[in-house]
Amino acid sequence: MKFLILILSFSFVTQSFAARVAITDSGTDFQHKWLMGRELLNVNEIPNNLVDDDRNGKVDDIVGWNFAEDYGQVFFRDHLGSVSEKVFEIFEILGRIQSNRQTAEDEKYWKENVVDLPKEQKDKLLAELNFYGQYAHGTHVGGIVAQVAPNSKLMSARVFPDTVPANPSNAALLAKFDKITDYIYKLLAVISNGTFQSAASYLNEQKVDVANYSLGVSLQTIAKASLALQGIKEPTEAQIAAETQKIYRQYEPIGQKWIGSSPGTLFVIASGNDGTDNDQLPAFPANVKMPNSISVAATQDFSQLAEFSNVGIK
Repeated sequence: MKFLILILSFSFVTQSFAARVAITDSGTDFQHKWLMGRELLNVNEIPNNLVDDDRNGKVDDIVGWNFAEDYGQVFFRDHLGSVSEKVFEIFEILGRIQSNRQTAEDEKYWKENVVDLPKEQKDKLLAELNFYGQYAHGTHVGGIVAQVAPNSKLMSARVFPDTVPANPSNAALLAKFDKITDYIYKLLAVISNGTFQSAASYLNEQKVDVANYSLGVSLQTIAKASLALQGIKEPTEAQIAAETQKIYRQYEPIGQKWIGSSPGTLFVIASGNDGTDNDQLPAFPANVKMPNSISVAATQDFSQLAEFSNVGIK
């Protein structure tokens, strides 16, 4: 599963209608100055009394729920203490570079502190950037929604663990089986969709209008690992496409089920960051065809990104 940075337009939200938007992502920091007062509060729950007041099976779900770890707190600001100041600076410079606003000082800093680093230091920096990128993503997306749809109210549906997961790779998981079959693909689909199913049911209970999903499961990665285990070390594009489509056929009905379980919610889903044809290499859940879901493609124009590049969580 990976994050997909996406600029979404909620132009259908008018000034007279406050949409209820769920940020299904890595958690959202409602203490951020751009998001304070923007949260969709669960008025049927008394904050921090450790009682399930509304009897929905979730204790103190005030601004949403962490479905990955099953508790009500969706964000921990103190975890930012593990992120170095250099990471924050690099993200700010990256925003300026992407919008062609970089200075000579920016280029010098980038070269000295990123490009020219020894491999060991570069790997450590990359790990920190990945952690911060994951941790900030739900807040970043929330900031975009808040700016484009200022009358909307936001709820956090966290589907990623609070800490960076140490999960085995897909290849390691698939290696446990002697033969890759449709049954195994279906098993993987059921396992990876469990959190999505729980989140969608909750969105339906909370009568959420829009659910943003700037994320996806890399079916191509699973397909390539599967082909390698079958002895195909250098598969052709056609073989990768065929295997990806085979996997997707197991994911699609489960995706249709959880999207359909919240019929009053519009699911806005990122199409992917791979620059590939989704008809040939389907992405999940972007390719799931349902009346209440749309897939949104990103562009290579970063001019709008600069305005939101500082929607961090510091």
